[in-house]
Amino acid sequence: MKWNTLCLFLVGLIVRKSHAFDQTMVASAVGREVVDATLQKIHESGIFTSDYEFLRRIAYAETKFGAAGLPVNERGGLWQIDDNIHQLLTTSTTVTTQLEAIRNTFNLTTFLTDAIYETPLESALAARLYIQHVQGTSVVPAAINEQATWWAFNYRTSSTSNVFEISAAELGVNDFNNCGSLGADIIFLV
Repeated sequence: MKWNTLCLFLVGLIVRKSHAFDQTMVASAVGREVVDATLQKIHESGIFTSDYEFLRRIAYAETKFGAAGLPVNERGGLWQIDDNIHQLLTTSTTVTTQLEAIRNTFNLTTFLTDAIYETPLESALAARLYIQHVQGTSVVPAAINEQATWWAFNYRTSSTSNVFEISAAELGVNDFNNCGSLGADIIFLV
């Protein structure tokens, strides 16, 4: 058997669906993949305990991940950080440990010093820091109905828990429908 034939037979090409740059730090980046990558970064940092998909559901309830023509507040990003949340975070003394860890881990030395959260990572970190501030040492709600109540009472007081629950159910259906739709991970050339 010829060497070329053997090489072609054994060659496998691993193909990954990825982007050439980190979109979690791109201003106004939107989409499911951007949100998932952002949340993965936060999870891997180990700064916060588990949020039971709460941040993901908030991003969907607030902006549908930036899709469907919903306006994304360019100041607040995908998690729609508003002036009230910003003001509370900049004056809080209960999240200083997490704030220092965020600045060091993600090299965001000016995080919270201005009121602009246009990159997905900054917007998500502000939302998670806010949840930590409100929860204190309490565990983040795990059940969707508890998250919905928390969201309507603490995060988006102009809305109702029903809005969050509908968004969470819609997100669950969308996740199920997208399961396995990313294409092949391995291609063998013969």
